[in-house]
Amino acid sequence: MGKNKLCHSCLVCGSQEYEKVYSFDEVPEFRRILPRKDIVKCKNCSLVYCYPRNLDQTMVETYENDYWYEFQTKVKEKPITERVDEFNSISMERVSYIKKIKSSGSLLDVGCSMGFLVKAASEQGFKAAGIDLNQRDIDYGVQNFKINLFKEFLHDHQAKYDVITSYNVIEHVSDPKKMLKDMSLRLNNRGIVVIGTHDIECLSHEKEGVNWKHIVPNEHMYYFSRKTMANLANSVGLEEFYYYKPIDNGFVSFYRESSS
Repeated sequence: MGKNKLCHSCLVCGSQEYEKVYSFDEVPEFRRILPRKDIVKCKNCSLVYCYPRNLDQTMVETYENDYWYEFQTKVKEKPITERVDEFNSISMERVSYIKKIKSSGSLLDVGCSMGFLVKAASEQGFKAAGIDLNQRDIDYGVQNFKINLFKEFLHDHQAKYDVITSYNVIEHVSDPKKMLKDMSLRLNNRGIVVIGTHDIECLSHEKEGVNWKHIVPNEHMYYFSRKTMANLANSVGLEEFYYYKPIDNGFVSFYRESSS
């Protein structure tokens, strides 16, 4: 992981005033991913994040190699090979919500894994593609689902789309503001961005505290609420126009170019 470009200010509002939510040593040991960082909350805008931020920090090697096959089991999650039916079902539900806004068109799924959402979207009439960093996942999707998946970073992807989706990815990246900006630059006219992420303000986190399954520094670098996610989107010229909570643990927000 990178050791430079340490940032002591909030990504959204720039404030350096924060309160500690959890110290690194409070987190269950199997979820303590180095380097040592506390989880804090901005006193100005309420964004929750690992402190200090590090714009060089990356787990790319893990995502490229063993994320779904070894890393996830270390933090007590099932391996992806045991969740294929689950992800297929979830993806069908996700596409059903997208179709309420866009009935067809081109779609890119960022962080597509094996391409479950790309498969579901293709079956529902979208011209869909996905990008991910794990070649093993991509190969599985291409071979088994016969879909268009590519090993590529978003900032290297040049095509434009009517819909760009990303589920349970944005909390992993060191600069989610740049990620949203890159998405907005790749939208066609009247295009939309769909983001799904964990909800730090959900009831299960309120009840479980530091034992909440998504408290995993530094795998999860940011912990969004609907409000803080909307604030981040606003900072790159996007506005929320639709929202739903499929489960208590998470939320999905739809964004479009701001009219203001």
